[in-house]
Amino acid sequence: MTSSQHLTVGQGMMALLSDPEIITSKALHIHGGKVTLSIEVVDPSDMVLIDRFTRTINERHHGELDFIVNSMGLMLNGFDSASIQATIAHDIDGLLAICDSFSPHMRPNTGHIILPGHEAESLSYFPPTCASLFLNSRTPQDIQSIMQTFAYAAMRGVVIDEGWVPSALSMSQAATTTLAHVLALENEFQRNKVLFSAASTRQPIETRITRFPFEEMAQTAVSLVLSGCGGQSGGLWDNSVATF
Repeated sequence: MTSSQHLTVGQGMMALLSDPEIITSKALHIHGGKVTLSIEVVDPSDMVLIDRFTRTINERHHGELDFIVNSMGLMLNGFDSASIQATIAHDIDGLLAICDSFSPHMRPNTGHIILPGHEAESLSYFPPTCASLFLNSRTPQDIQSIMQTFAYAAMRGVVIDEGWVPSALSMSQAATTTLAHVLALENEFQRNKVLFSAASTRQPIETRITRFPFEEMAQTAVSLVLSGCGGQSGGLWDNSVATF
């Protein structure tokens, strides 16, 4: 699943269809397996479209989805309040809305939603007060509150003074990684739980900050799905070691 702004992410995912290892594994339907990959474009800021999209996918797959790879992300030039609010609405609020919309339709106990993640060690580079806010988050609302407080600091021009990271992109990616963790905690004791993970874009697939091709980054999350996560939930998956 991708947004129209980053359709190349989905196109990069489809490049995996010709990957020699995936062909040999026969995981995909076109190679004799059970998995079918498709690109779907959705606007995460429009709840009407999200609901319509969810119903369409649910009907197509008879109410038991095995996995959703959510590769949506917004990257705007500038660091003004409007850009930050747009990033929050798209990457955090929209992402959460899509997770809430799809969770009831995932296959019980094995259905897996993958969110865009950040480098495993990223919070170690954050100011301590900022990092602790993410590490101590327990609900999606905690994360939304962090991002709104960050936006308010940016509006007043005191981001660095108040101990924030001066990058809406870095803050957003840290937030989505944390979101996977707190959603996993919320689902842990449910009868039909959903697995949540964040797929890191560490080496050899670099982060968006280095402007590596989006199509390369998309393959990390799909590789996670095809290789399996061992039933674990809430982790940050690292392509370089293929484990949580």
